[in-house]
Amino acid sequence: SRLYVMNNSSSTISVVNTATDTVISTIAVATQPQRLAVSPDGTRGYLTANPNKLQVIDLVNGTVLSTLVVGSLPNPIVLNAAGTRAYVAYAGDSMIRVFDTATTAVVGSVVLGTNKAPNGIVLSPNEQKLFVSQFLTNDAVEIDVATLTIGTTYPVGTRPYGVDISADGARVYIANRDSGSLSVIDTAAHMVVDTIDLGASAQPWAIGRFLQPEVVVAITSAPPSGGKWHTPYSFTVT
Repeated sequence: SRLYVMNNSSSTISVVNTATDTVISTIAVATQPQRLAVSPDGTRGYLTANPNKLQVIDLVNGTVLSTLVVGSLPNPIVLNAAGTRAYVAYAGDSMIRVFDTATTAVVGSVVLGTNKAPNGIVLSPNEQKLFVSQFLTNDAVEIDVATLTIGTTYPVGTRPYGVDISADGARVYIANRDSGSLSVIDTAAHMVVDTIDLGASAQPWAIGRFLQPEVVVAITSAPPSGGKWHTPYSFTVT
């Protein structure tokens, strides 16, 4: 598999072969590359770059296919499961823009307000909701994907940044940089139900997805001696 590393100072992406842990190529991109979303088939990358660019990259040949100049300070980006829509949060003009990945046309937008600085975004597993952290107002918002309207606003910690969601969509986790904490949102109850203290000096950024995926294990062999499975029990997943 491939790992793509944004090199902000050199305006490049390093492509790493994870089987050999070696850099196999370098792609020249726009200045200050921020985040990269990879298409489901792995052939296209959608890159945000400051101050105002979205680039489509051919990841097979390592070339930039197109550059779209729009908005101010695009940062986090997420694709739907089909790879047909890209949702981009713009920290500079406090907007979410929706792009058709086939045409790179803007097909929708959400105005969040003034001086919100959205810096984290995640799409719910059923693709009905977006959850966006707002760095300058110490809150997060829920957006209806079908109507592109803002629903619940959640008060969280100070300077919220990274956002992730559980596999069942029941919990959203917000990393609060200056509070040194994680806010936990119950998506059914539409409320913050817990705050996890990480320590005064933690400064969690949590860029990108940070929840460990659930691993489903089918055990087909006989139980160990004693006739029962016990937990914890050590075994190898193959």
